[in-house]
Amino acid sequence: MPELPDVEAFRRFLNRTANRQTIEKVTVRDELILRGVPARRFQAQVKEKKFTSTLRHGKYIFVSLQPVESRSARKGFLVFHFGMTGYLRSFSGHEPEPEYNRLIFHLSNGLSIAFNCRRRLGSIWYTEDREEFIARRHLGPDALRIDFQDFLQLLAIKKGGIKCVLMDQSILSGIGNIYADEILFQARLHPRTPLTAMDASDKKNLFEAIHSVLHKAAALNANPARFPRMYLNRHRHSRGLCPRCQATLTTIHACGRTAYVCPREQLLKH
Repeated sequence: MPELPDVEAFRRFLNRTANRQTIEKVTVRDELILRGVPARRFQAQVKEKKFTSTLRHGKYIFVSLQPVESRSARKGFLVFHFGMTGYLRSFSGHEPEPEYNRLIFHLSNGLSIAFNCRRRLGSIWYTEDREEFIARRHLGPDALRIDFQDFLQLLAIKKGGIKCVLMDQSILSGIGNIYADEILFQARLHPRTPLTAMDASDKKNLFEAIHSVLHKAAALNANPARFPRMYLNRHRHSRGLCPRCQATLTTIHACGRTAYVCPREQLLKH
């Protein structure tokens, strides 16, 4: 599933390919992606509007749209969420259209931007109020924009195991299963460690690991093959070895998901 670094890569892709371009036409191949909004209504909302800026909030991308001609038309935001298999790609008119394109934006520069989603779990919305959209979905602060004091305040009012906390989008927005494992490995914390067992040093290490891992992954375009050798992600497979101590990684269930753990480096605290 695309997590914060993957979604940040999609945001940068939009900036490269669609910035300042006008949506001349929208082709809806699968209305399900619009989650209950009729295709004609969505097309009318976004057609003849210009991409002006992008913002990522956790696993969501907001694209600011500016009306091109009519001053009475309202500004708004395209919102993308990628589900399990969604991604964005561009193609030109002479290229064959990829399979599983669910919705296509045809732009004034001649490019088409396709929302491709094989399993149909991604979503696209149009909203005129970004903050209201975020609040309605109970999204917590973006994992890369929260400061340390606010982070400590969030931890102070929560209970449970730390991996569940990291993956709860109402607490921190953007972290999923794979990056939760990486963050906890870098912070030397067991996924089932209860918040009540974490001391001040643990919380500081965790906060720093969140920022270092997510920034590094985003800078490397979320490509695991380019991750540092000491990252767990490159060894996160059956019979994988810990990159620090060479112990065989173990798998456990934490927060309903499979977690990869080094039995020497990530000891469970109680």
